[in-house]
Amino acid sequence: MPQLLVFTLLMAGALGLADWLADPLVHPGAWIILTFLFVLSLVVHQIIRRVDRRPARNQTVYYLGIVVGRLMLSIGFLAGFIFRETAGLYGFLANFFVLYLGYTGFEIYALLANLRRNSTSS
Repeated sequence: MPQLLVFTLLMAGALGLADWLADPLVHPGAWIILTFLFVLSLVVHQIIRRVDRRPARNQTVYYLGIVVGRLMLSIGFLAGFIFRETAGLYGFLANFFVLYLGYTGFEIYALLANLRRNSTSS
């Protein structure tokens, strides 16, 4: 979890810097996106931590279920803003996908580090 907090602070810093330097590129809703993705990642990491405590069988099914759940919640989040006819929708979507890819990359990194730690060498 400390890694997630550090990553989110780095993303917030980058977002704030981009907002200060290139104002039209950052949608006002980008901070809502950052908060949503932080909370979503926090929940995903807690679920993965619980899954890792169980025996090794069927962990892949849990990981895939978590990924699908994360994707569905993200689509629902986007749908809410699309149906509310958010001003500057293309900018909002661009900001969402940049932040989403950043968090997805971080989760892959964290998952691989976890798998490396738990793997047994012969």
